[in-house]
Amino acid sequence: MDGQPEAVPASAESDEQDDPNWLPDEQQKVFTNDAIARYAKRYSYTQEQIEQNPQLRQLLHDKINSDSPHHVAHQTAFALEHST
Repeated sequence: MDGQPEAVPASAESDEQDDPNWLPDEQQKVFTNDAIARYAKRYSYTQEQIEQNPQLRQLLHDKINSDSPHHVAHQTAFALEHST
């Protein structure tokens, strides 16, 4: 252990990028086209479809944030606080 980060095998990196269940770690205000296209794979949208339809891009952007673990945790905590 020399303090250097471990190299990630190319195949593991590729598998992670192709994961249809990928979500960002937290809510973000801006997503790159690549991040939106990566998320859109779960709905079978292509990069071309997203580029041709700004409304689809915005919908996917909003959906990413609503699905992010941070948002889900916040919604759960809110529901628990207000369930009694």
